[in-house]
Amino acid sequence: MKWSQLKKRIEDLFADSVRKRVQIGSTTYGKPREQGRGWICIDGHEILMMTWTNAESWSFPRDQEGRARFAEARDRAHAKNMFSFEEWRGALFDYLNMSIDEILKSDTPLIRAVGMLDARLGKRRLMKVDVAQEHPLVQRLYHLRCEAERLGPLPAVGKPESLTARLRRPVHPGTYDVSQERREKAVQKLTRGKKSRQIAGLISAIHRNRISHEDLDTETSREIAAAFAQSDDPAFLRESLRLLESGTKLLDDSRYIRGILALIRDSSQWLRSLAEWRPRSHNPDRQFSSLVRHLFAEYDVPVFMDRAWLQGNPTHQEWFKHIGRGGNIRTAPGLPIPLTKKMAHHFLEAPQDYSIEAAILWGQVHALGSDRRLADALRETRLAQDFHDNDFRLSVLRFLASNPMLDPVQIGPIIDYIWHEKYENQIVFVSRGVAEDRGPAQPNFSLRGRTVASLLRQVEAWHRQLGRESKAKDIAW
Repeated sequence: MKWSQLKKRIEDLFADSVRKRVQIGSTTYGKPREQGRGWICIDGHEILMMTWTNAESWSFPRDQEGRARFAEARDRAHAKNMFSFEEWRGALFDYLNMSIDEILKSDTPLIRAVGMLDARLGKRRLMKVDVAQEHPLVQRLYHLRCEAERLGPLPAVGKPESLTARLRRPVHPGTYDVSQERREKAVQKLTRGKKSRQIAGLISAIHRNRISHEDLDTETSREIAAAFAQSDDPAFLRESLRLLESGTKLLDDSRYIRGILALIRDSSQWLRSLAEWRPRSHNPDRQFSSLVRHLFAEYDVPVFMDRAWLQGNPTHQEWFKHIGRGGNIRTAPGLPIPLTKKMAHHFLEAPQDYSIEAAILWGQVHALGSDRRLADALRETRLAQDFHDNDFRLSVLRFLASNPMLDPVQIGPIIDYIWHEKYENQIVFVSRGVAEDRGPAQPNFSLRGRTVASLLRQVEAWHRQLGRESKAKDIAW
């Protein structure tokens, strides 16, 4: 039954004198259903809330002793006006199937309390109800009903108390109570967190050696501590970090801390002072791009080159500085393959979401007359990472560029097949329990004279063979 239907059926049972004055409610906070609350309002003011979400967690074993302890704790909770959301819903469902006699004799305070509002409880019988020893909720609704019916004088049951005053945080001890030791550890963890997450204080504490290793519980704090331990000029490092902390949010994000520390370590090659830099954007990616170009670039550097600092690759960082000083990428130190002028030109035009290695591939593909469609299909293959045997690599790229009608979905499997045949060793069992390494299947593999159709047939046959091998049992001695 939906809550709206249950609510209507319960409120339809109320006496006319209280029907417009009392409202019952219920709501859930997702799953499980226990995550919710119920309430009773009189004249629009909430007098009682049914939820245990503001109490400490408690539970008991599912044996006879555990059930007895649970019942005792539940009774103590009820005495403090504490009811669960499930008790509230369950009590209302049970209420619909009970007579007024069963309601008045119920063991559940919620059922007896709602019974005080029931039209089936007539005025004469209402006056005979003894509520002197009743639960405060029952007394509260009894008083309301008597006042609404203008019955008097009322039995002396004391002044109706505030039923919500005791709901602040009752404690119900159970087998899963939080121990004092666990509480202390949690407090210590929070204390350490404050030390490591307040960047300004963290920088000063690390510089003065006033923070222990245990308190360095974040990647940012550990990176900064390691930088101070290795720095030849800790004062300069502290001042540089202080300037960045006061003017940007870069130090709040662990993605940038490694790159910032690398920038500071190379301060001897700065073209401009850090103190002269002013961010022109609130976007941290743009802030970092602006910062690194302020320090190292006289000329335009493509945005994808920022990864040299963010990923901590010293070789790529030298490429960034080389391009920023006006050098050609062809003469940058440590290039994995030689680039033609045309390749170098297209390298600088690679999209900003490309990695630096994929940008080299972009330059080769476009220099061979192909387009982004092929470059995007190749960027997730081995060709974007493996640069050895450049002559064969170029022959593969020429073959793919000369067949622009090839479905990009086929390019990944083709590259996998070629690398398997040409470079990967084959393990063959020559007899029972004896395996032999026979090297690559086709070490002299070449695409010369091959057509796309023949190559795709070979790829398909290779995949079928892999499928048969994967289904066979893997037995070896």
